[in-house]
Amino acid sequence: MGKRGILLAIGVACSTAHAGALTVTNGLAQNTDGYLRIDPDDYGCFGWSIGPNGQDNFRPPGDTLKAVSYLAGAYLFIRTSDGKSSAVVLTDSTRWIGLVEPGNGNDGVVGDHTTLTRRVVTANAANSPSDIQSAFTVEESPTGPVKLDFTLRQVITRDATTNVSQMQQTYVITNNGTAATDLIFHAHDDPDLLWTTNDYFDDIVGVAPGLCAVYARQDPSMTAAVALRDGGSSVSPKYYYGGKAGVTPEMGPPAYMTTVQDTPIWLMRGLPPTWQNHIAALGYNMVGESGTLAGTMADAVMGIEYRFALAAGQSVTIKVDRVYGSSAPNCTPFAGVNCGNMMADSGEDCDTGAIDSASCNANCTAVVCGDGHVNAAAGEECETTVDTATCNATTCTTPRCGDGHLNTAAGEVCDEGGDTATCNASNCQPPACGDGYVNAMAGEQCEDDTGFCDLPTCQYNFKVGGGCGGCGAGGSAGLVPLLILLGLRRRRR
Repeated sequence: MGKRGILLAIGVACSTAHAGALTVTNGLAQNTDGYLRIDPDDYGCFGWSIGPNGQDNFRPPGDTLKAVSYLAGAYLFIRTSDGKSSAVVLTDSTRWIGLVEPGNGNDGVVGDHTTLTRRVVTANAANSPSDIQSAFTVEESPTGPVKLDFTLRQVITRDATTNVSQMQQTYVITNNGTAATDLIFHAHDDPDLLWTTNDYFDDIVGVAPGLCAVYARQDPSMTAAVALRDGGSSVSPKYYYGGKAGVTPEMGPPAYMTTVQDTPIWLMRGLPPTWQNHIAALGYNMVGESGTLAGTMADAVMGIEYRFALAAGQSVTIKVDRVYGSSAPNCTPFAGVNCGNMMADSGEDCDTGAIDSASCNANCTAVVCGDGHVNAAAGEECETTVDTATCNATTCTTPRCGDGHLNTAAGEVCDEGGDTATCNASNCQPPACGDGYVNAMAGEQCEDDTGFCDLPTCQYNFKVGGGCGGCGAGGSAGLVPLLILLGLRRRRR
């Protein structure tokens, strides 16, 4: 069953049932070449749904009017200076939220900031038929450190000579919280270009000349297309990707998925490292496209990603252009597209020839525990942002008692790197007489019940003239030291 059939079953998309959905158009009549209509919500999400207007509609020159995107919108991934991280779907569609994060109450906000909420402050309002604006906030209530305020303006413009239109979504993000934050803003588009009998299965994904925009087009047309590019943000986009379902990138899994294309992005809290600057069936940092070769006759998906830090009181402007009608729009190259040339170019932290080193990841980012990339050359054994039963946060190593990292998720009560008066190095538990482990730092001399050890105190506590004061549990155990002493005296005689 194709994705349209799946949609009828799971209903994943934005729809006009959303309180803030409002129509914007490029002003052309519906039967005109180049006509574009979009119904975005207050957060900038839109796409196909069973409703009559809950979709973007585009008519390329010489073709018929069709719906274009299955789902278009954005994710926000938040990491505060205390190491806590959370994820937010920027939409009011519980259908999309429930798809990427099933089992979490469809609240769209998950992670360490347990009281984080997403709330519309000002619903979509029209400045003109092609220009709307809204405001929303992502904040930790009632007094948490996270408070990110957004204004959003969504404007459609058109080039009359080319029939190319664009929807520019301008997000101004202001950190009005008390904590510095590292943010990942991921603009996502799952386009379904339906101008052939193969529907979206023969859509081609690619990256434009100059490595500056990622696009999907309907084979063989170059104008039955939608592209993502930066529209002049105050920070440069860091990564792009264009995937085809079932294709595994050359640097390894995860593969692009068959139905829930964006779930790996959500679970990894950003693009998986193997997807960064990758086009399916083409490779990394290369101008070109996937084509419709064997193995790529599958659903297409694409996105661009911004990574930046916001100090308290600081603002940033993200401008995402969604271009309709061109596979090669004019644009500014993405940061980091020259990763692998052994030179730290603009947007790169380092460059070791696309090979992991002790200080540099193969994707030209500095090694940071929690960045989603396991770098064995840097001593990493796993990747996590919080302690788990199998991985230490901050060190990205497997939990080992005595490693000096207290990991309560792995059952440790203490971990001081060795025996101390309050911690056993063998099991990372507090010392207890009778636990079977002799901890000299805790004053223990013995840990057995042979009669030589005073179990209540774990001391060798012999009395002159017989016995061990308080030894054992009674019976004959306390007579053993006396019998040994008597044997020694007889030998001397």
